[in-house]
Amino acid sequence: MLNNFFVARQPIFDSFGKLWAFELLFRTGLCENIAVIDDPDAATVLVASGGFLRATSGMPENVKIFINFTEELIFKRFPLALPPQNTVIEILENIPVTPELVERLKELKAEGYMIALDDFVGDPGYKDIFPYIDIIKLECLGRSIDDVIAIKNRFSGTRCKFLAEKVDSEAAFLAFREQGISFFQGYYFAKPQVLTGKGITSSAAVRLRLAAEIEKDTPDTEVILSVVQSDVSLSYRLLQYINSAVFSFREKITSIRQALTLLGAMKTKYWLRLMLYSDMLSASSNPEVLRMALQRAHFLDALGVASRFAAPKNESLFLVGMLSLLEAILGVPMATILKELPLSSEIKASLRGERGIYSDYIALAVAMEHLDFDRANRLAKALHIPENAVSESFELAIEISDTMMRQISTV
Repeated sequence: MLNNFFVARQPIFDSFGKLWAFELLFRTGLCENIAVIDDPDAATVLVASGGFLRATSGMPENVKIFINFTEELIFKRFPLALPPQNTVIEILENIPVTPELVERLKELKAEGYMIALDDFVGDPGYKDIFPYIDIIKLECLGRSIDDVIAIKNRFSGTRCKFLAEKVDSEAAFLAFREQGISFFQGYYFAKPQVLTGKGITSSAAVRLRLAAEIEKDTPDTEVILSVVQSDVSLSYRLLQYINSAVFSFREKITSIRQALTLLGAMKTKYWLRLMLYSDMLSASSNPEVLRMALQRAHFLDALGVASRFAAPKNESLFLVGMLSLLEAILGVPMATILKELPLSSEIKASLRGERGIYSDYIALAVAMEHLDFDRANRLAKALHIPENAVSESFELAIEISDTMMRQISTV
């Protein structure tokens, strides 16, 4: 029976760069490359009531979920446990095309499911199931842009849409989009290209300093007060927030100092986190990048607790996680960001990709986001973090980041 599975997800974007779907992968552990399912009925219950719901909690209803299914699970009608309106069934590339498979695909289509053919590399043997396939996922890893486009063009007469997976550069994305490929997935989107030569505005610099201050073990309340008082938008939203019915204070708040005092250190920290990261997400930024940054920050923070990480005084794993993706949020080189922040040399070294006390934690987060569970397991062992603590921390980080993004959308 499947008692302890792991869930990871990777975003899929449309040609406009808008989040369209997630690929959801189930694992029995960090070092497993497949999900070992001994009891399909029990697994169905766990996936439908636990993993699937956990991974989709807080997401917009129109976001699709891609899930790989083995031949055995398809024949046992395992996909029928999941809602057809947002589930995309992925047919693995090693499943042979047989009359039995065709019948199952017909059944799934009749139930309203979308079906994707995974890791397609041009094998004409799959053409018999193309009438039941909605999306063909083109394998880009280890192939040139021209090779991938050639495969796409050979099968462009089909009604299927194409998805380029494992896209790792802007050049590939632009070339594929030009050729009419509809959807995209890969490391390029996990960490968008940084535009060189762009500076940080004064308001962004102030917010960065405030973000660093609130993550200290003992934040300087006078510094926080000074920054909030100097920012009309923050002041207004703070007073609006604390005067709301949520707190039901007997008297109305009349000053920023009074508001921060009544709110308390921890609530002030959480509220400012939300406002700052929301403000730093520009109109041209992809909200999914901010969600990933929040997820990484909370993942590292949870890992620090799990491993009893002895970070230097006034520094935070949460801040390290957030800053490690901040160049993607702001569209500013990391070197420029680091000039604006009074961080320790150890943190700066880790954020520059050099060796440092935080480097392995960042590497572990990246491995989990890239679904490289073998590397994640090795890093977890090196950091003396139990495997279950890593998976639980990652699931918690997903849940928290989704919740924060829902809050940000209503700010």
